[in-house]
Amino acid sequence: RRGDPVVFVTGSGLSAPSGIPTFRGAEGVWAKWVLEWGTRAAFLADPRGWYDNFWIPAHVVAEPGSTSERTYEPSAGHFAVAEVAACRQTNVHVITQNIDGLHQRAGLPSERLVEVHGRAGLLKCVSPGCRYAAAESIGPAQLDLATATAEWEADAKGPDVTPDPALRARVVVHLRLRPAGGGVRATCAVERQAAPCDPKATRTVLGALPTCPACGAPALPQALLFDEEYESHSFYQYRKARRWLECAKALVFVGTSFAVGVTEHALLGAAERSLPSFSFNIVPESATQAHEAGGELGGARQHPPPMHHIVGCCEVTLPKLAALV
Repeated sequence: RRGDPVVFVTGSGLSAPSGIPTFRGAEGVWAKWVLEWGTRAAFLADPRGWYDNFWIPAHVVAEPGSTSERTYEPSAGHFAVAEVAACRQTNVHVITQNIDGLHQRAGLPSERLVEVHGRAGLLKCVSPGCRYAAAESIGPAQLDLATATAEWEADAKGPDVTPDPALRARVVVHLRLRPAGGGVRATCAVERQAAPCDPKATRTVLGALPTCPACGAPALPQALLFDEEYESHSFYQYRKARRWLECAKALVFVGTSFAVGVTEHALLGAAERSLPSFSFNIVPESATQAHEAGGELGGARQHPPPMHHIVGCCEVTLPKLAALV
């Protein structure tokens, strides 16, 4: 209420009530296969396979075989954050790890928001030197989605057998993608950790590969991948995020597991300046993880910042915060 600068750092737990899967935990998107697929290197090795096997099932469609992109609505938590930021007596900025765009749809002004991990629906080029590779974004753009049946085939040089679809083993398989309308779209060999699957099941695949309008190179979603740097693209506005954190008099963490670079930077600054910090989360374990992260920040032992834990559903606790402002 005094107008001191306060920074909210929001994570996937804020968007969970909207139906978006969280990235960590037993059922988290990243917990399953992101370490193998969620990199630029994996995309460059096989752009179409990257979309088909990783991006589309994780971020685009709700059910295999659907050609409709899933949509979400802001939760009461998103509206509460926007309400707090809109108060004339507050000075609030928001750094979000989420790429869903729900903060803007809840009414948070763009000048008070940094989407430090990108935004779904936008694309970037992978060709160094292209203006869309580091300075501008492509889109908004919708992916061209199609349905296909993945059929296991034996290697032409191997025995004439079909692998057990329930087998979990490292194998080389040939995937023949058959569009629903007939014909063969592509055949490729991939070496992956095979997961249990129905070899005749219909799934969603990419139609036309998105390309850069300037140079024609394959286009990636505008999302920060594990082998990319925060300053690799101007969209992520990491320098602005750091300035906000350096000027903050208090930090509010919402629905984050404290497992990414921006939260580490925030916790380091809070520890160095003994900033009051607040963690809104559904489980106390995540709050404990904040203390553990604060212990080894910056490669040296640091005392964790003063942390106040508000445990509960964000769509319940954040509106109560807004009512107090």
